[in-house]
Amino acid sequence: MDKNQLIQICKYVGIDILFDHQILKENRSLYENYAQLEFNNGAYEYAEINFERQPNSDKENIITFTNEAKATKYFLIKLLKKFYFPTIFPADNPVHDFKNVNELTDYFLKLGVPISYSSFNTIQPQTICYEVDSSNKMVISYINSSNKKSFTTIPLSSERGLFVMYRLTYSLTVLKELEIKLIKQNLLDENFEDEDIELFIK
Repeated sequence: MDKNQLIQICKYVGIDILFDHQILKENRSLYENYAQLEFNNGAYEYAEINFERQPNSDKENIITFTNEAKATKYFLIKLLKKFYFPTIFPADNPVHDFKNVNELTDYFLKLGVPISYSSFNTIQPQTICYEVDSSNKMVISYINSSNKKSFTTIPLSSERGLFVMYRLTYSLTVLKELEIKLIKQNLLDENFEDEDIELFIK
């Protein structure tokens, strides 16, 4: 992925960005925080610009890359995560009141979440797997493309576990469904990798 491909994807999704003086950045109002990717003689620096510390803005969460493809992919995932945050975490999210997995499953159906993105005690690549331990606590894992648990939560209470299950599964769904659309539009050359998915869903 290069900056031109990233710009096309952002335009398709509806993310307003601009490229100015070797800096690719979110197009925000004056004094509003934004993320940027700076291109400088073969080096690429991702940073978040924080205007809350007046009078000068500060760079935060700086990450440097030597590869344009990795840099632009990272920047894209960070932009997508911010863009889809209101969708995944609406103010009136009913999941906070769910008491059991059946309620969550019914809600997934309402949201159009394919059952293929989550499973119970079953290891399948690029899915969210949940298990219940001997203390009736929920343990949730992301299963990577190698069919391994890439990360696993600590044992969680039922209420907390249900929300984490929702967050991870719905986030995965949003990214994978977008991936399908971008590939069909010839805007994305390959599937998102595990590290892209983890950056988006965690």
